[in-house]
Amino acid sequence: MNPSLAFAVAVFLSGPSLAHVHVVDAGGSGHFTTIGAAVAAAVDGDVILVRPGHYAESVEIDGFGVVLAPEPAGTLLIDGDMFVRNVPLASHVSITGIHSSGSLTVEPSEGSVVLQSCVFPGASAPVLDGITPFYLYYECGRGQLLNRIEGARSVTLIDCALTGPDGANAGWDGSPGANGLTVTSSSVALYGTTLEGGAGAGAGKIFGGAGIAGAGGDALSIKDANSFVFLDDCTLVRGIGGYTPSVPIPSPHACHGDPIRNAGSPVQTADHPELTLEVPAVLVGGSTPTLSVAAEEETQALLLHGTTLGWRPFGAPIGLLHLAHVQRIIPLGTIPAGGSFELSLAPQEPATAGELIEIDYQVIGFTDSGRFLSEPRVLVIVHSSL
Repeated sequence: MNPSLAFAVAVFLSGPSLAHVHVVDAGGSGHFTTIGAAVAAAVDGDVILVRPGHYAESVEIDGFGVVLAPEPAGTLLIDGDMFVRNVPLASHVSITGIHSSGSLTVEPSEGSVVLQSCVFPGASAPVLDGITPFYLYYECGRGQLLNRIEGARSVTLIDCALTGPDGANAGWDGSPGANGLTVTSSSVALYGTTLEGGAGAGAGKIFGGAGIAGAGGDALSIKDANSFVFLDDCTLVRGIGGYTPSVPIPSPHACHGDPIRNAGSPVQTADHPELTLEVPAVLVGGSTPTLSVAAEEETQALLLHGTTLGWRPFGAPIGLLHLAHVQRIIPLGTIPAGGSFELSLAPQEPATAGELIEIDYQVIGFTDSGRFLSEPRVLVIVHSSL
């Protein structure tokens, strides 16, 4: 089958679903001027389409599924934190293109949460946490918990960057840097994502004495033995421990962070050739965007098209299947010399502004050494009048 025709069939087979599309525009030309107001008006399955701008607010999605994304080719700047919690089992949250000044928190959720191309640098790390005795700040594993995922059944981060901010100094003792990401009792998949722990703050030196420097934050800290973490093409950077001018502890530096600090949970790192899939997260009806697939040349590629994001592990050589229900398997052909190709998507238009078309998909590649899966992608097509 011709690859372009194959993908056109895949899009055509995705029928429209009824939903409200809420447009946010800080300048007043949309339905709402703040993201929070749009979230408050949304119900399960709605789409929040945010026009480019600067939004000074934190965003909280609680108790339902929603798609939150900027207009095509837009960037969404938020001065605040992102909270996702209590997503029901049959629902999912998809967040794309958010550049936040704060941190990410995903709390107990049975439904799936997917973040694509998002940046969370964390907030300013507090000098003291009010719990840990100051004389333990230099110890390993003391990274502060700002970007965190706790009690979540299925969280996927694709092409994101999460940074733990550096510790701070109040003139005597230094606080630890924050972890890039802290995971507790959760299943998390990371694709092409950078996690960086913050540096511990140095200790002060007053009247000939010195305080205690803070430890560096871990890139990834897994706090229990009940989590599962999958890593595919990720960058993990530990935070450096702070410096103590004199040496009241065994080393002038507090403990450095680890790339991964694990309390006993299984961690699976992808062990397969490159296979990546890219497509815009939101399309305006009637447009003709392109899908890009990158892999080793001569890889045979199939498009998996389905609904209901979830995941099923198949081991390190293959990866995770994120489509809970695969509806179609469509041949895309052979990756040519150069390692990539692009396909045109067939234009589609929801019948009304109150409908949308959503497509969840992955690519599976086959080589002489075996088969393997790409990251998942979520595509939403909204009416051209929006």
